[in-house]
Amino acid sequence: MEDGGVSIILACDLNYGIGIDGDMLFWIDDDLKRFKEITMGKNLYMGRTTFESTGPLEGRKMIVLSSKDPEGADEVIHDFDEFRERLKNDKNGMLIGGANTVNSMIEDIDYMYLTIVLKKYKADSTILNPIKNGFALENESEIIIDEKTGLNYKYVVFKRK
Repeated sequence: MEDGGVSIILACDLNYGIGIDGDMLFWIDDDLKRFKEITMGKNLYMGRTTFESTGPLEGRKMIVLSSKDPEGADEVIHDFDEFRERLKNDKNGMLIGGANTVNSMIEDIDYMYLTIVLKKYKADSTILNPIKNGFALENESEIIIDEKTGLNYKYVVFKRK
């Protein structure tokens, strides 16, 4: 993980779809373990739907952008501009979704740590294509096959140009 700048971490399909009906498109145990390792001890910023999908995560502070006060959030920020400024100035913060929040902050994001499943799903929640929005591919893993689900995926890092 790079220090400085706004980073996001999430999983998507080949069309950058990240969810449907308020839930993730797929569950890959090793990816969830990686997410936990990377985010442990961090301040995680997210929209309300993402928080409702994940719930509180042990060892991480959950900071939620919402007009409501979702139960279990460590902190709720009601104003988008305040949310954006807090995240931009939080050296221990990461954005974890959802699509509306990520897309609204695309110009502020410096690093995207994506798990890309090499398949296209039906999704109602999609992030903007990094390549078309000022990012360059910095690093990618070999293709990994999840034994449990049979899904092929890879870890990819995009960096703002």
